[in-house]
Amino acid sequence: MDIIGRASRLRLYIGEADKYRGRPLHAALLEMLRSEGYAGATVIRAISGFGHASLMHTASILRLSEDLPIVIDVVDRPERIQELLTRLEEMKINGLATVEDVEVHQYGAHRVSTIPMDARVESMMTRDVTSIRPDAPVSEAVELLYGHLFRALPVVDSERRVVGMLTSGDLVQRAGLPFRMPLLERLGREPSELDMPTADWPVSRVMSRPPIMIRPDARATEAAQLMRKWGVKRLPVVDERGRLVGMLSRWDLISSAARRRAAEEPEPSVSAVPATTVDEVMRPDAPTVRDHAPISDVLDALLGSPIRRVIVVDEVGRAVGIISDADVMVPISEHAHPGVLEAVRARLPGGEAAAEHLRRASARSAEDVMNRDVVVVRSGTSLSDAAQLMVERGRKLLPVVDGEGRPIGVVSRDDVLHAIAQGHL
Repeated sequence: MDIIGRASRLRLYIGEADKYRGRPLHAALLEMLRSEGYAGATVIRAISGFGHASLMHTASILRLSEDLPIVIDVVDRPERIQELLTRLEEMKINGLATVEDVEVHQYGAHRVSTIPMDARVESMMTRDVTSIRPDAPVSEAVELLYGHLFRALPVVDSERRVVGMLTSGDLVQRAGLPFRMPLLERLGREPSELDMPTADWPVSRVMSRPPIMIRPDARATEAAQLMRKWGVKRLPVVDERGRLVGMLSRWDLISSAARRRAAEEPEPSVSAVPATTVDEVMRPDAPTVRDHAPISDVLDALLGSPIRRVIVVDEVGRAVGIISDADVMVPISEHAHPGVLEAVRARLPGGEAAAEHLRRASARSAEDVMNRDVVVVRSGTSLSDAAQLMVERGRKLLPVVDGEGRPIGVVSRDDVLHAIAQGHL
């Protein structure tokens, strides 16, 4: 964002103990400013001071509060500062705000973030990979996947040649695992508690084959193209004899792009090249529900959601939360049979009956089950910045909002992967 020349500076004075929706106010504001694409902000903690928010009165004595002053400086275009003032009023922030005109003489701009065309898989892959033999029982695979960050196992023979891939999805679809592994963990269901008739089946009976593999000297863009073509999130990396030497995930590609973006230094001499923005790749049909919507409306929205998530909005349409199928499952799991919600999610026969069971079982609202720590990006944000935010906050999906904070779409990891495959990131 080029803001050389006339700009405005907002200086906000608040107290260190001030909160917004249970979080430190200064942290909530800084996150909001960053996610909405403001040019820059700095939080300064003062060592002493007095004023409206930090002055305490006794009979005839003024004394300094332990609630030390916090100063937040925000610099951006005048119209954006005015938008911010309106937003602060709506948030009912209790503090002193001043605005002054400033002249910006230098503003560093990052070059467009891309993974170099010659970047190789071996520089991004994970080398210490957990694998499993094709004759191992399904129960062993469940134990290996439970509670770990990786969600797939390469299946290798006695010479470590890759003969298949086993994912959490394979276990749900072919081995009768009641939930995908992340949901199983959130529900607190230990593998030892599962009654799986397939527990003694060999892994070879439920794995995906043939495996989609890649060589370590292949380019990153080739890996992204393979993932997109075959609809997979991970690729076993093999040598010339097909032996496992590593694993490359969609997350590896995205985090590599984000790290490269963060490491770049400002270079004023770089010519301006339009960056890919979230608006160009986002899915515009993000489902929304009101914060006070009954759980039945949330379930209906989730049933129709291709992203398995619903954005929660307030009375003026601003994004205030997000709900996934897991968020709904956890609080009402005590009311329903373990397979009910998975039937709803997967749209299997009996899904509507299962949904009706849940409507009767709980009178909760969207506000009760939503995740309030929703991380959004503002329309016009570069896709590289969105990718970096995904990595920093561990998000699979980011709602895209307009200048008023209203959702207009969503951008996902798969959208970032597509940009990498096209050489745009």
